[in-house]
Amino acid sequence: MGIHIALLAGICVLGGAIYYDGVSDKKNKTFLSLSFVLIVLVQGLRRYDVGVDTITYVKGFYNIIGLQDSWEENSWEILYVLLNKCVGLITQQYTLLLIIVSGIIVGGIFFFIYQNIDNKTSAFWPVFLFVALNHYQTS
Repeated sequence: MGIHIALLAGICVLGGAIYYDGVSDKKNKTFLSLSFVLIVLVQGLRRYDVGVDTITYVKGFYNIIGLQDSWEENSWEILYVLLNKCVGLITQQYTLLLIIVSGIIVGGIFFFIYQNIDNKTSAFWPVFLFVALNHYQTS
């Protein structure tokens, strides 16, 4: 719970520091970029036993990079298996995989937020609610 509160506090501090004198497209991009980094780091740097299905993906990662013709390699989506293999060429640690997958998912959400605000609207509230309502934990 402490990490969740720290992330929410970080989002609030970023919002206050960036939007203290108004809203602009550049400020929205800056805020979205920095909060994106915070959220991706929280999601990607977690232990294998944090989350309902993280352990499945971690075991699958090790099976894909370590076993020839594993069940995961034959059953999971082709591009996801390819991503696992590419990460396996770089490192034997699952953390990079979690960071990349988190970046893809959260990146899509932040692109949606950016496309649906204008220069008069702050990106703070959509991001704040995304974190405060625990939607980032289910992504």
